[in-house]
Amino acid sequence: MGTVLLVSALLPTLRADYAGFLELDADQTRSLLRRRLDVLTLPGMWAVAMYRVSSTLHRIGLTPLARLLMVANIVCFSCELSPRLSAGPGLVIPHPQGVAVGAGVTLGARVRLMRGVGIGTAGYRDKRRDGFPTIGDDCVLFDGVKVFGPVNIGERSTIGTNVVLFDSVPPDSVVVVHQDVEVRRAGAHKQTA
Repeated sequence: MGTVLLVSALLPTLRADYAGFLELDADQTRSLLRRRLDVLTLPGMWAVAMYRVSSTLHRIGLTPLARLLMVANIVCFSCELSPRLSAGPGLVIPHPQGVAVGAGVTLGARVRLMRGVGIGTAGYRDKRRDGFPTIGDDCVLFDGVKVFGPVNIGERSTIGTNVVLFDSVPPDSVVVVHQDVEVRRAGAHKQTA
């Protein structure tokens, strides 16, 4: 009976993921049918769907099949989503290349992960200092974000490109990397005083 409930819960979650991908298409001038068909051709949609099936297989005790599907996801989309990670409905990964999310990670509802996001343990030998991150509902993690250890990212937060987090972030935050950028014309040399 528990297996039937798990499998029946898969369809609403897949529908929520699909709806999240559909929201990415801002071109409202195209027909809804065309937009829906376009979503079905996105690699990220298939990567998330493979994760959902893999996770369901893991929860019903078919761990070897779950792992096999995880490997297929890596081969097909360069996206490593552990079947043991917990992700709420509405997961969106538009560009799945290089995304890796570890086994104990918890993702809230409607989380968006962009290309190259890595989420997992910090790898400390001291288990009291280590753990898995928890990402709140409606968070967006942009390209190259890395989140390690027992970090909590509050709801509705945005983490900018190439940020590396080892510390928690409160809800409704925006975290970015500040860097000095110097722009010069080609051939121009910087003069020293």
